[in-house]
Amino acid sequence: MKKFRHTGYVEKDRTYEMKFTTNFEKRWGEKAREIAKREDVSVPTIHMRVYNYGTPYQRAAQPTVWEEKYRKTQLEIAYELDTHPVTLQQKLRRYGDCYYSSAYTKKKSNHREGWKSDPKYTKCRRWLMPEHPDYSEFFGE
Repeated sequence: MKKFRHTGYVEKDRTYEMKFTTNFEKRWGEKAREIAKREDVSVPTIHMRVYNYGTPYQRAAQPTVWEEKYRKTQLEIAYELDTHPVTLQQKLRRYGDCYYSSAYTKKKSNHREGWKSDPKYTKCRRWLMPEHPDYSEFFGE
């Protein structure tokens, strides 16, 4: 059996409690370890976000095509329409709109029905975290 490397947050045995406040905590109001645990990523990932984007609450440099056009992720739209994400990609490519519906009524999807339980499609993460100052401006929530 092939072993996979764990890439999420790893809880370390911390028998001591830090008695001082780090510069990260002074600037962002919480520890990088707390953000990493919430996001299920490693602590250096949070520090790289600060290095790359200037804030630990931004996951990517820019929004995806889906977020730019619809202000939702591809998975959010897939769950909303109860359609496989690949089908949405095909609709966007062919018709320019993922909400397009034709008069053809027969089901024509070749994708298996249990796609919602696939681990690949369970994480629905936007490019900005809700704690980001521009989150409500971009997503209108």
